[in-house]
Amino acid sequence: ETSNQTPVFFVLFPGVDPTPWVEQLGKTHGISQENGTFTNISMGQGQEKPAEAVIERYAKEGGWCFLQNVHLMTSWVPKLERLLEVVQE
Repeated sequence: ETSNQTPVFFVLFPGVDPTPWVEQLGKTHGISQENGTFTNISMGQGQEKPAEAVIERYAKEGGWCFLQNVHLMTSWVPKLERLLEVVQE
């Protein structure tokens, strides 16, 4: 169970990619890259600011931000957690 105020986290095994499932689910709810309401970001060096900007934008306008490989960004996770708290307010 989730809502538009609840982030969803997938903890995956190597080789598992939920991207097609998430994209298809989004399309059933009118969420897609084509209409500007879905963004998929593979986290790595330099992707923190783009991810933060998309999260802030979608918190205001609506949309899904799909962040992959967040486990590579352990020093950034506390900032992500705080950002998610702030945009819920």
